[in-house]
Amino acid sequence: MKVSVSVIVPLFNKIDYIDRCISSILGQSFTDFELIIIDDQSSDGSYEYLLQHPSAESFKLVRQPENQGVSATRNLGLTLAKSEYVAFLDADDYWHPDFLSTMHRIARMEDIDFLGCNYNYVKGDQQIPAFSLSKMKLISDYFSNAIRREIPFTSSSVLIKRAVIGELRFPDRLNHGEDQVFWASLVAHAQRSAVIPDSLAFYDTDVPGSLCKQYDPTRFPSYIVEMKPYRTRNLTFVLYSLKLLIRCYLYIFLSRDLKVKTKFKFGLDATKVFIDSVFSR
Repeated sequence: MKVSVSVIVPLFNKIDYIDRCISSILGQSFTDFELIIIDDQSSDGSYEYLLQHPSAESFKLVRQPENQGVSATRNLGLTLAKSEYVAFLDADDYWHPDFLSTMHRIARMEDIDFLGCNYNYVKGDQQIPAFSLSKMKLISDYFSNAIRREIPFTSSSVLIKRAVIGELRFPDRLNHGEDQVFWASLVAHAQRSAVIPDSLAFYDTDVPGSLCKQYDPTRFPSYIVEMKPYRTRNLTFVLYSLKLLIRCYLYIFLSRDLKVKTKFKFGLDATKVFIDSVFSR
């Protein structure tokens, strides 16, 4: 029987956190959903643990034939999803019990194709909201928000109409920032994108290997090339690219780990990508 929401959980070596993730999904006040967990060849026993999980009948467990990265894992989930809406939850994050009910209700009521909510960074006993917002905000240009470091969407805080996703996928050529490229593509394709002030998702920054601790500005060239097709306003894309380029320069030239020749090559490559992105169509 077709359900309203497909929840996709990419899993790789998160045996210490997957129970919390699953519990937050199965404990939702909204129950018209399917849960798809895709294991990307975990080596810590996560997959074997889920095979024997007490709630194993409540989710579909799929394993990648080989480790392919989080983008390919999420993309497989999109291929398997059959519902009207799609949501993602990283295996080390968790939801408020009313995440799905609130997001589904607002998406339907306001006719939103791509909806995000506020989320909390969790560090120890502290919970820090990602941004300040008093009411629902429509998002027509992804980059104007990104310039101000107001990223309204994360991989654990969105609900997306599957028809809008169509053939769009997370770029598996990137190993960082792939979700932001996907969000930019959705904003460019959706009729209505928005974010609400409710903090309904929790992003655990204490988890070892958390991507928020692995930012590397030298990845700027490949990242901005992927972003380029989804610019809706040229000026904001240029400003966003310039901001990233400056951060890339600072990282490269202040780094003590890179040789002078390597620094020069990184800087030259980043500059070429920026010029091409700004002046070519």
